[in-house]
Amino acid sequence: ASLNSKLRFHEVAFPVLVPDIERYHAMFEFVRGSRELVVINREETPADSRATLVIRGDVLPYVTNYQGTAANVVIPESYEGRPVRGIAAEAFKKSHIVSVTIPNTIHYIRESAFSQCQNLKTLHLPASVEEIDPTAFFGCTALESITVDEGNACYRAEGNCLIEIATGRLIVGCKNSVIPDDGSVRIISR
Repeated sequence: ASLNSKLRFHEVAFPVLVPDIERYHAMFEFVRGSRELVVINREETPADSRATLVIRGDVLPYVTNYQGTAANVVIPESYEGRPVRGIAAEAFKKSHIVSVTIPNTIHYIRESAFSQCQNLKTLHLPASVEEIDPTAFFGCTALESITVDEGNACYRAEGNCLIEIATGRLIVGCKNSVIPDDGSVRIISR
């Protein structure tokens, strides 16, 4: 029988499907060094249980290199007591995630961070996000909903469009997006 769990290791939290929770500790090992935490999957780990989330950075940790198969990912707020500040270039590129929870500690989302995540259905940005590369969500063709916390001074969502306030750049939209006709959108990203 399968068990959906949110596993927490050294403050790194992400949901994974664990077919046999009792054998979990025998299937994974932790490798630490250079201020990096990696969950490594052993060969006997069932494919649908594999999840790797690397958090790097000595002073300001960031997320990079997601290699898991989990549909719903939770990015941790902190690592070793320091807030996780960003999502690196191509961190989730071409992954099969359906949703991602971005904590209110993330300040930036780099180029192609979620590009070609063709199963990603919802996008919610916290107030903390100050910088998003225009290619961050390129090719996310399944998006159905885009929202932004009201307290975000840099981005807003309207008509299921993600809009950078200062430039008027429409970063990403959904199949059902309606581009605002109030003049606030001046640039449309590819």
